[in-house]
Amino acid sequence: MKFVTYAGVDLLAGDLAADAVMKYALALALRRLSDVVRLPIIDFDGSTTIAAVLLGPSIPLLSREAPADELEPDIDPLVADIESRTRALTNGGRPDLAF
Repeated sequence: MKFVTYAGVDLLAGDLAADAVMKYALALALRRLSDVVRLPIIDFDGSTTIAAVLLGPSIPLLSREAPADELEPDIDPLVADIESRTRALTNGGRPDLAF
């Protein structure tokens, strides 16, 4: 699990989701683009939910390790979407903005 700090708030996300969001944020920043992604997170009460996160070149984002947690959410479809958007950008294209 990792904390993704966004707008001063720590969002607890799975490793794959946090890493995918950071890579996509970098790809967007390099092209001076913005996008909104759905990030699966663990809420304060331990339930899973989805956070809409705006990514862009002037938006600070931080990812750091969190204590080990068994609450890793089911994230495969959302991570696949973020990774697909990253590939589109790194291959010279533009992502299909789906929000």
